[in-house]
Amino acid sequence: MLTKLHFLAFAGTKTMIGLSWDDEKLGALSCTMDDKSPLRIDYDASTFNDDWSGQIELFYRSDNTETILGILRNKQNRSS
Repeated sequence: MLTKLHFLAFAGTKTMIGLSWDDEKLGALSCTMDDKSPLRIDYDASTFNDDWSGQIELFYRSDNTETILGILRNKQNRSS
């Protein structure tokens, strides 16, 4: 979910990502799109919790994947 102030990503009822657009952690997200057009977001689990390890991979489908990816990349460039 993209709002004016935040980027939120959920898995079921669990919040996986909850960042304001100016949060430096936004730059730790690898946001891509594959041939089947789901949005893919990868990040190191320790980005959000020092006690976690490993890699998190999230996949989302949308009719507007390219637009969402463009917004995410634009915001990442502004926050870095």
